[in-house]
Amino acid sequence: MTTVTPVAFYGFTSTSKDWQPYRAYERRTTILGFTLMTWNVWYEPVEEKLRHRAILKQIDLLNEKVDVIALQEVTQRFLNELRNDESLQRHWLITDRWDNTHRKVLPDNGYGIMFLVNRGLEINMETSVVAFPTSKSGRYAQLLEIKTENRILVKAL
Repeated sequence: MTTVTPVAFYGFTSTSKDWQPYRAYERRTTILGFTLMTWNVWYEPVEEKLRHRAILKQIDLLNEKVDVIALQEVTQRFLNELRNDESLQRHWLITDRWDNTHRKVLPDNGYGIMFLVNRGLEINMETSVVAFPTSKSGRYAQLLEIKTENRILVKAL
């Protein structure tokens, strides 16, 4: 049986200087446009530091151009670099493949999926994971639902 498990977004707070669980906006907002970008960041350690710096630079350039970034093959090392990036802390909410909820549902296969949601996108959103129980590699899907005016506007994997 496939189970959908809700997971949290995290936002960096200047008061605690840490990433804290973030509640989605409760208000419904009219959305005139929406930009979703997906990016396979490649989990292999080949040129890892160089690639990570280049990806962080590109994300910084996208702060005002993209609403949601879906990253695939994110390693825990790269997640830590993302979490420590000051620009990302200011502009993005994130999901965390290695938080307690994910760990209860998913096996640790070394890399995962995460969403970055622009803080300027003030909408009602939820995210969840679906583990594929027959996968020998620990595969799963991460879902993102964006809701407006009591309708699901976007449902992304």
